[in-house]
Amino acid sequence: MDILVWLFKPIQPFVMHPERIAAVAGILFIGFFVLLSTRRFRSWPILVPAFVWSLFVPWEAYCNAQKYNIRADLVLLYPVLVVVTVWGVAAAFRRRKEERTMAAANMKNKGLLLQLQDLSSC
Repeated sequence: MDILVWLFKPIQPFVMHPERIAAVAGILFIGFFVLLSTRRFRSWPILVPAFVWSLFVPWEAYCNAQKYNIRADLVLLYPVLVVVTVWGVAAAFRRRKEERTMAAANMKNKGLLLQLQDLSSC
């Protein structure tokens, strides 16, 4: 199997279908508002891939209207979409720094409490 065919297989459902690309952008924007309402995770990183996917919609609509069948632009656009989307989702679902430090402090306090309980039981 050709390596390019294998690499570009995941983008095939979106080629010549700007409505599917708009759906991905919409899902990412909805994810932003959901994360914003929970306030447990950072919400702004999900805006970056949502914005990039929404920029891809008019370009794909233009390519679809012109009936372009050789898409050399995907060699550049597809890696950017993948990297930005993976980064945005991963960065959004990392807990906030203050929550991580509070969680670490709670774990440390629980450890000290358990040690004190062990000493008092002796």
